[in-house]
Amino acid sequence: MIRVALLDDHPAVLVGLTSLLEHTPEIGVVAAAHDEVALARALGGLRPDVLIVDYDPARGDTLALCRRIKARPHPARVLIYSAYASERLAIAARVVQADGMLDKAVEASTLIEAIKQIARGGRVFPDLSRDALVDAASDVDEADLPVLMMRLDGEPIPAIASTLRADEHDITRRLDRLVARVRPRLVPHEALWSG
Repeated sequence: MIRVALLDDHPAVLVGLTSLLEHTPEIGVVAAAHDEVALARALGGLRPDVLIVDYDPARGDTLALCRRIKARPHPARVLIYSAYASERLAIAARVVQADGMLDKAVEASTLIEAIKQIARGGRVFPDLSRDALVDAASDVDEADLPVLMMRLDGEPIPAIASTLRADEHDITRRLDRLVARVRPRLVPHEALWSG
């Protein structure tokens, strides 16, 4: 049984996802909540196999949450599930070591297969275009480009620090700066609808 936890601030999404996944063989929802504190309370110390988190640029900081989860020993696998899915979000999600990113517009069967693949240790990301990589790289300080590229290749912080002969804390700070620069930006018309 794949133990799944859900984090989304839209009650209808939580109800719908919980219902869908509870009726899926091999998957059980162990907790569902609208915020990080409520989810931790609902989990009561239980570690899910897969955590599905919403990303909304106007609310919360899913990317920072993912980075914190992935910094723990034996972290849950993380799937970012967002109506704001884009190549830019896929890049930021890879930098924080998410295990996948899906657009909320995908078919239910695609979501279920992604959960199973991630639970087995796989990764689920869209292919990145050269233009998206060039665009993201243009927003990054030249000194941080090697960190970005190594992280996109899946290198962990200790390996990056060793390769660059740097302190792991310095690499962590640089990664935080990278995420701030490559994350999707809220455009003004989106801000009007995010209230």
